[in-house]
Amino acid sequence: MLEIIGIIFFARKIGSIAQEKGLPVGWWRFYAVMAWILGEFAGGFIAGLLQQDTIVIILLAYLCAGIACFTLYKIISSKPDVMHEFDFDKQDNTYQ
Repeated sequence: MLEIIGIIFFARKIGSIAQEKGLPVGWWRFYAVMAWILGEFAGGFIAGLLQQDTIVIILLAYLCAGIACFTLYKIISSKPDVMHEFDFDKQDNTYQ
């Protein structure tokens, strides 16, 4: 249950950042959910291949999901901001 609440919170956060950047909000929310699910699956799969105990599988799955979400957060944070309007009064007037 807490995991679902965390995914919803993370998807909303990514969506608000995407809106600030002028990117499609729905797609980035979808990417956030998929990053968590696929990261968790990959971590669980790797730990399962290594024939670990259940607790190790769960912890590695959450670790990989967290890494995937952090990577997505850094990717969207590095996108340039959208300039909504240009203010001519704040322009540098050194060339007059």
